[in-house]
Amino acid sequence: MRTKFLLLSAITFIGVPFSAAQADEDLSPWLVRVGYANASFDTSATLKLAGTQVPGAVLDVPSKSLPLGEIGYELTDRWTARLAIGPPPTVTVLAGGSLKQYSPPLSGVIGKLTIAPIILSATYSLGDFNGLKPYIGAGISYTIVIDTKDADIVNIHAKNAWGSALQLGTDWVVDRHWSVFLDARKVFLKTTGTGTVTALGSAAAWGEASLDPLIVTAGVAYHF
Repeated sequence: MRTKFLLLSAITFIGVPFSAAQADEDLSPWLVRVGYANASFDTSATLKLAGTQVPGAVLDVPSKSLPLGEIGYELTDRWTARLAIGPPPTVTVLAGGSLKQYSPPLSGVIGKLTIAPIILSATYSLGDFNGLKPYIGAGISYTIVIDTKDADIVNIHAKNAWGSALQLGTDWVVDRHWSVFLDARKVFLKTTGTGTVTALGSAAAWGEASLDPLIVTAGVAYHF
């Protein structure tokens, strides 16, 4: 329900007429931002082995740093549509909680996923405070699982997943075209996966995991 609400909100925001006046009529409504991001994951999971739920199972995903780019379009002097993309990172999924009792024979590494996250959002500017321009926003995300690498679980199959996102940040204006920014996105993301644990007699594994990364990015922006 939350994802559907934010999807409708993002579509509504992006539907604002493009003819609205810009803060500076000499500038294009287009802008780009490039920065370096750190994604820290807040995970929770439900895991079944051979059809039986494992109580207290935890999946841990270490933080990941990566470059992140963004294309923006100013719908009005307050509203901006933003599309954030970056090179697909590979994240490692580790066993935690009660799953540690299976090591050995398990190594504690569940597997690795190479993912391509895409985040579409709309942000609202809170005003210009002597060159400081804070904003808030919301949107949707879609995460594509490009590749998987087996570890304790083999023949891993993880589903692509829709999610929702909240956004908070600020720009510091340097001149008409250039600014620096600090941005935080909280993405609510849940996916499911299957595989086989050969070290446990080829037991079938099924899991549902919420990753919910907090993505903090700092970088520079250019307004065309």
